[in-house]
Amino acid sequence: MAFTVRQNEILDVSLMIISEEGVQNFTMRQIAGVIGISEPAIYRHFPNKIAILEALLERFGQVHRDLASHHLKGKRLSEIKDFLSAILDNLAQHPALSAIIFSEEIFQNEPSLRAKVSDMMEKTQNDINSQLEALKINAFLPTEHITWMLLGSVRFLVAKWRLSNFDFDLSHEGKSFACNLLKIVPCKTEEGDEK
Repeated sequence: MAFTVRQNEILDVSLMIISEEGVQNFTMRQIAGVIGISEPAIYRHFPNKIAILEALLERFGQVHRDLASHHLKGKRLSEIKDFLSAILDNLAQHPALSAIIFSEEIFQNEPSLRAKVSDMMEKTQNDINSQLEALKINAFLPTEHITWMLLGSVRFLVAKWRLSNFDFDLSHEGKSFACNLLKIVPCKTEEGDEK
């Protein structure tokens, strides 16, 4: 979905406010005040806060899709590390995104938000599963379970980062964790060479 210049401005300001105030505390009035327009003008671009959160999730989902298509080529296990590292880099650059994506409590009563997050999770899981299957993983676990371990570890690392008030370098820790975690995933080519 393409956003207008004003919509992108509203989304960027919303992220800033969410970063400072939390996802439950941002208001249309705050957005209007920061941008310097009337509150009714905001409603011309987004009908409500839920629509803004949906748009933020859509933008983040597009970033995920772009990162997956850029990194996951089905050739090397290290592509998964690069993909996970790129996701963590993006979250490190936009900490408020983690407050939106990993705030299940705001999705429980909002079917449209729940659907967007579920769709993003499903696509990410499918992308990593496809990568593992293309690499002919030789493991005792189903590829789906390996994917859950990888994504669960990302979630844990992001939660730890958020709870520490962003007190460590998420990008650095993410690269280190991805390298080490992938060491436990045996991967062989058809000829038996390690990839």
